[in-house]
Amino acid sequence: MIQFARSFEAMQSKGNNSSNKPMSPWGNGLRKIVHEKISWLLPFWRWYYSAKMARYQRLERGKASIAYARIDARIASLKREPRKFRVGFYVYNCAVFQLERVFQQMLQDSDFDPFIVVSFCNGPGSEERQKSNRLIHDKSVAVLRDRYGAERVLDSWEGEKANDYSDMFDLCASMRPYEDLIECCNIRYLARKGIPVIYAHYGFEGGDVADEGVLRMPSFGYLWRFYMGNKAMKDLFDHIYPLSRKRHTAVLSGNPKIEPLAFQRHETRTRKRIIIAPHHTIDPAEKFHISNFVRFSDFLLSLPERYPEIDWVFRPHPNLMTKMVDKGYWTVAQREKYLDKWHSYANAEYQEGGDYYDVFVNSDALIQDCSSFLAEYHATGHPQCYMLKDENHAKTQYNGFGLELLDHAYKAYSGTDIISFIDKVVVAGKDTMKEDRRQFLEKTLLLNYPHVSEFIVADIKRSLMCGDV
Repeated sequence: MIQFARSFEAMQSKGNNSSNKPMSPWGNGLRKIVHEKISWLLPFWRWYYSAKMARYQRLERGKASIAYARIDARIASLKREPRKFRVGFYVYNCAVFQLERVFQQMLQDSDFDPFIVVSFCNGPGSEERQKSNRLIHDKSVAVLRDRYGAERVLDSWEGEKANDYSDMFDLCASMRPYEDLIECCNIRYLARKGIPVIYAHYGFEGGDVADEGVLRMPSFGYLWRFYMGNKAMKDLFDHIYPLSRKRHTAVLSGNPKIEPLAFQRHETRTRKRIIIAPHHTIDPAEKFHISNFVRFSDFLLSLPERYPEIDWVFRPHPNLMTKMVDKGYWTVAQREKYLDKWHSYANAEYQEGGDYYDVFVNSDALIQDCSSFLAEYHATGHPQCYMLKDENHAKTQYNGFGLELLDHAYKAYSGTDIISFIDKVVVAGKDTMKEDRRQFLEKTLLLNYPHVSEFIVADIKRSLMCGDV
């Protein structure tokens, strides 16, 4: 198998993997030329951009202060007139419902009356992107109504028309901080109406360099509660938002995203199962680009054929297949041909969204390059192989905590490394990092696990009924 990996890489280096070269002429060469011509303007642009952002942030802080005053008035009213609290959970994708167990806890609690609002993403993008957003929305409505009933699941986008349900709720919980949703589902819109909004990150915060940029998005300055699993990121949030720090917005609760892993049923299996989960950040021109799929796509596709005794689950990030077309690496026909090959294997499964907790627990290993999965899969106790470009690139993409997570995963810089991981760690069972991984997990990732949701519900009740706002 090692020889196969080496021969495969040699074939790629000779140019036989041309299907994964960007088709667009507007590539890195043009970017380099433009950059050289205008590089003298960059210092001025950085100064202008920084000044503009500082002014924008000052304005946002003022608007957030007004929103906080309305939220305080709302909570004071709720304390004067105790009643069953109506809570709206705004969910963009049924596969990214990080507070679902909080919703389930509230369903069983006589003090709450929870609902789900399926949000719709109408941000800019290609026709492929818009089609993908529509499919995600429609699937989420169907899945969540099947799970909880139509009376509990409301659709924010029916017949190309927005439905604003915010007036129904005393409290809202958002699953998505980005402002590419229709306005009535955005955090800032809800908060400016005086509705307290809670949030927990959809990934495991604190692992990569993109996290600070995400935290600086305006919506975070309007949160009433931000439930976090990482102290370093809590400290950073408090530094960025002094007003939020005074209001104790950030609460170190543990991460609710990993909690469902503890409640999955373990299957009895006789065959090994390996998950392949590539990320969507394929564009090297972007600051945050951790995906290695362009380089490894054909190699990964060959693994089910090379290891027929192993069951494979191909679960790419929901945005990856669309981006491969949008960025010019594939045509639509090439993408469909690639996915058809996965479907053709008797020992492989292509998963397109949906919950992944069951497959995580009932697997033997993960091959991936997603930053949030780096933390979440560690919670299963199983080994993972993390695909990387090189060690230096990793240091530019991950912060201190992310690099610690990487140190407890097997690293792959080539197909040879992936084959070695499969042969030695998965097949032969020589998981030399197992005990170190277990100790690291207990120290860093399992705060309040598996009772994070109970902690969050108790904190909300204390704040709405008798505690500080």
